[in-house]
Amino acid sequence: MPPPRPPPPLVDDLVEEVLLRFPPKDPAALVRAALVCKRWRRLVSGPGFRRRFSEFHRTPPMLGMFCNGELIRVSDFVPTTTFRPHHAERRHRRALDARHGRVLFHGEGRGLSVWDPITDEEWKLPFPPEYAGPSMSWTAMVLCSAAAGAGGCDHLDCHSRPFIVVFVASSVSKDPDAVVTFIYTYSSNAAAWSEPTYSQQPACFVNPWIRSALVGNTLYFGHMLKSSTALKYNMQLRQMSWIQVPSIWPFGRLSALTTTEDGGLRFAVEQDCKLYIWSTKDADEVDTRWEQNGIIELNTLLPLDADLTKLDTVGFMDDLCTIFVSVDDAAYAIDLKTYKAKKVYKGAVDTIVPYVSFYTPALEADGTAEGPSAGGSSA
Repeated sequence: MPPPRPPPPLVDDLVEEVLLRFPPKDPAALVRAALVCKRWRRLVSGPGFRRRFSEFHRTPPMLGMFCNGELIRVSDFVPTTTFRPHHAERRHRRALDARHGRVLFHGEGRGLSVWDPITDEEWKLPFPPEYAGPSMSWTAMVLCSAAAGAGGCDHLDCHSRPFIVVFVASSVSKDPDAVVTFIYTYSSNAAAWSEPTYSQQPACFVNPWIRSALVGNTLYFGHMLKSSTALKYNMQLRQMSWIQVPSIWPFGRLSALTTTEDGGLRFAVEQDCKLYIWSTKDADEVDTRWEQNGIIELNTLLPLDADLTKLDTVGFMDDLCTIFVSVDDAAYAIDLKTYKAKKVYKGAVDTIVPYVSFYTPALEADGTAEGPSAGGSSA
């Protein structure tokens, strides 16, 4: 009696439908699937699958976070998934921002650099012409170049797209009662900085410790001294203006300006061990209307013996409703939806920059790694 015939292989469409449903928070699962056979590897390593995987899940996961140390200039990558990028520890560099799949660093005396942890590509950038070192207050962010226009990208898979870096700085002007703020934009296509955009306001220094919020093609920045406004920059029109924020914003206590799930702007500030949260949908208006969404009692979320007098807000995640705080040489992630806190880092840290992106083995150099790395390996 002849042996039974083996079952016919699953057609590619059915295999892909199964693989599309693999959880984005476990990048190693797709890598293991790619090692099953050459056909599966071909499926998951194609740009079409990468795009469909991103569209199916829509919300990219936080693959890890860059923790900037307090005393030494080292930016450690702390994984929150099985993703492990090569060259993750960045000595003598400080992570400033991470958006649309890339990370921006400030190197001590080395200018700026942009790194893609998925592809392991890196670009070195000089400072803008008017950079004056420690004498000015400045910050910068990296974005997909489409973010500065009228759309055309959903930012689910920007690794092959050009990028821009927006550099904003404040310095004292010739008028002792006024501060000049200027913005340069670097284009990876042109490999050059744009002409600057200027504005002048009294006592409005950009806060270098607070990441900007991106809503559409507009960036919002916190200020260090002006207690009732935030800087707004329309990248398409290259226009600066100011919006009103809740008056509770005291000097040095701004927690975050973040985006909301519905495309609005969220404002959070810590005061007296409480986190006050507001949101608005009309940040484009001259008289911005803020609605208070809640007050979080931080002493009910953190360890009972935590010294809350040394509490600092050190980062946030756009759209994912999470703020990072540090206390007693440890960092905690606070979910603004569930009002729950989770310890995510042990050690002294002054800022946290989360890295949010989809990962598929599509960008693997040789397709033979045991974990998620074109950039990395799994634990």
